Amino acid sequence: MNIMDSLGFDAIKAKKIVAINNVRYLDVCPTLDEIKSVLSEKYEEFGFPVTVSSGEISNGLFSDNTPCLICYHPEHKNDYFYYVIYVSPQGKGCLVHIGSSGKSRLIKNEEYLQNSQIFNGSGLNGMVEGGFRGGATGAAFAVGSIIGGTVGAGARALKKGFLSLTTNKQDLQNEQDWYDNVMCVFGEVFS
Repeated sequence: MNIMDSLGFDAIKAKKIVAINNVRYLDVCPTLDEIKSVLSEKYEEFGFPVTVSSGEISNGLFSDNTPCLICYHPEHKNDYFYYVIYVSPQGKGCLVHIGSSGKSRLIKNEEYLQNSQIFNGSGLNGMVEGGFRGGATGAAFAVGSIIGGTVGAGARALKKGFLSLTTNKQDLQNEQDWYDNVMCVFGEVFS
């Protein structure tokens, strides 16, 4: 099965690729087949679970697709980010472009929960403070403080429980280690 089919599309959209690095070659230009061969050998040598496959980048409706390589985890095709490599000629040499695309459920959950104002209580504090601006004193202020403190503590407990239910820390660490391993080999091959 073609990787593009298993990812659920014909070509990777150029606008969905996040640039990571460009490597300039002045006098030579490695082909995608040469890059694929070297990367595959290195990943096998180090025992990293990485599949390097051929694909295409869609540059828009009226443009030709660009051939590329896709580096992905064979067991996590649809729930880890994947890396995209393509070559663009530059005079006698070329630029090898390295980017990433795709999605990661674990990293998305982790980032959302770490950045969400709902779960850190700051959104609730703003609502409580706003409700008591303009002369709230005495009993109303005390009730507001109790409600705000209780709701804020409840939100923090909810965040902790939600994190433990949705994010397996070891799985997240394994995913991040996989990205580090892929980039380590890129550093060795493209240096």
